[in-house]
Amino acid sequence: MGNSKKMTRNLFRFAKCTTLLFVVYLLSSCSTIQLAERYQGMVVPVGSGERIIDRVLILRANQCTDDTRRNHPPMRLGGDATVIGDGRHPHEVGLRSLMAEAQRRFPNEQIAVRDARRYHFHNNHRREGQGQTTWIAFDCHLRYIAYVVTAEPMPAPVTHSETITVTEGQVGNIVASDGSVLGQISFAQVTRGDLYRRAHNWLTDANPRGTVEIVSAQFDLGRITGRYVFTIANGGITYSISSFFTIDVHDARAQIRFENTVLRRGGAPEPIFLQSFANIAHAELVTFTDALISRITSPDW
Repeated sequence: MGNSKKMTRNLFRFAKCTTLLFVVYLLSSCSTIQLAERYQGMVVPVGSGERIIDRVLILRANQCTDDTRRNHPPMRLGGDATVIGDGRHPHEVGLRSLMAEAQRRFPNEQIAVRDARRYHFHNNHRREGQGQTTWIAFDCHLRYIAYVVTAEPMPAPVTHSETITVTEGQVGNIVASDGSVLGQISFAQVTRGDLYRRAHNWLTDANPRGTVEIVSAQFDLGRITGRYVFTIANGGITYSISSFFTIDVHDARAQIRFENTVLRRGGAPEPIFLQSFANIAHAELVTFTDALISRITSPDW
């Protein structure tokens, strides 16, 4: 009996000493580290020369250790962290995912990630258990969010216009918005009413790659107004572009012009925020205009 108690005491002392040595080892192997240099710019606020063009969010489902059942405000990432051995900063995994998502959305743009944060999000609250033994359960998620910014200036509004002017001999010049002559067409035996009907028929029957919505058609005034809607794709995301057009047909002149060109990405319309998007949109408006003029001035119509 005495030997048993003695053995128990010795085992307890051994376990205590072993635990103490393990704690000492852990403390001696811990180190305080900073974020890697390539991530440090991602946790700072948006700079004065930068524009926010999007926000990215990464969801880490069921990787949340918070059990308070409360949704906390976002916490800015970064700051020193204590790790064991040569481990890396615990925030770097989330930051790397945020940058990967931003680059996926804008693969051909000069962008950066700023003001990266994370927060706990709880949902799906429910009661689990059986009989009188029940408890409240919930799903806890860890979310990383950040802004995507660019130093590129805001592009100018996307507009386009072309005018057909009729000269002697019923020859028409196609004039761009900057005054340059794009080409000539013949108006032999084509009346103002013919041009109007051709334009209206083409808009309703032979729509281009997008969708044409006629808002008003006033034959007496020789005016047609409407909206041209088309899409552009970038980084696996499809954006809807709409531009309002006005077609005016007069005895010696016909004009088409586009203005109020805006972009939608699932919410309210907004200005086109990247020059590359503006270039694509403008090229589509030029294609639309060229097709319309070609059809309404064609002798084979």
